[in-house]
Amino acid sequence: MVKRPPKDELRAVVDRLQVLFPTLYPVIFRRVKWPPGELGDCAVVLRKGKKKTLIRINANYDKYIQEVVLRHEYAHAMQERSEAQELRRERDHDAEYGVARGLIEWGLCEMALWQLEETAG
Repeated sequence: MVKRPPKDELRAVVDRLQVLFPTLYPVIFRRVKWPPGELGDCAVVLRKGKKKTLIRINANYDKYIQEVVLRHEYAHAMQERSEAQELRRERDHDAEYGVARGLIEWGLCEMALWQLEETAG
């Protein structure tokens, strides 16, 4: 049986990322039950007439995999641009995606260090 993290744990990661690296559209985060091999996705959707970024990850994987996939999909959310700009994008995993991934890793590491310093001092 796959052990799932508490619902609020990954939501807290999304909330931290939204503060550190705001996206073009607000993020909706969902866990879904997909078959093995499906990891996650990121898409712009309409909710009540407003654009939102929907990030979905497969709930059937362990906590580590879910967080890795969340970071990957959030990087896509960070690189989201207008429809015209998206149509001109040559590929999903371009240099802008790489920069977004690096920022996410840096930002989450910095947050962890700040939290350690606060508890120690």
